[in-house]
Amino acid sequence: MQDLLSELEAALQSQTPPLTAAFADPANEDAIREAENELMIAFPEDLRAFLLRADGQQSKDGIYPVGNLIVPRIRFAAGEFGLSAWGHFLRLEKIVEHSQYHRELEEFEDDDDDREYIGPVTAHHKHIIITEADDPVSLALDLQPAEGGHVGQVVTINDQPDCTACLAPSLSSFLRMLIDGYRGGRYTQEEDGTLTETD
Repeated sequence: MQDLLSELEAALQSQTPPLTAAFADPANEDAIREAENELMIAFPEDLRAFLLRADGQQSKDGIYPVGNLIVPRIRFAAGEFGLSAWGHFLRLEKIVEHSQYHRELEEFEDDDDDREYIGPVTAHHKHIIITEADDPVSLALDLQPAEGGHVGQVVTINDQPDCTACLAPSLSSFLRMLIDGYRGGRYTQEEDGTLTETD
């Protein structure tokens, strides 16, 4: 994980203009265990490794990132709505807060028949929310994937239209996808500072 985040920071700095993650100082084992206890789950190992290297991105007032919105909209399907959530990586306390809130939302009930599912995903509340943006979409780690999926896979939870789609089999592979995307020039910066994967 140390190498992945170092590579990501280097890829961000190579952009024009350079981008910065402004990762926060590492979380500690006690704080991670407390968060797991609050959510009554065990974090996937690569999330633990991420948090022990960087407790998300630094933020102002716990909301807006000090650095850039380094999580781009990733293309997972054709069309206007085939783009994932975007934003910045949450700090541990916000992971707990957002994950608890997600569990309480009616639109994510386990019998949600109106939601579209792309990839090995199912309807449930056992997601760990890992990003934040200023709209009600987010990236999450999926602890109850469908057959053929992986525990801890990265999914996007979109609304308007309601859709859950699998983006990567793990947080580590998602970070590798970001690094390769930045190195390959696949992300375009929008006027509002967000990034979108080019078609």
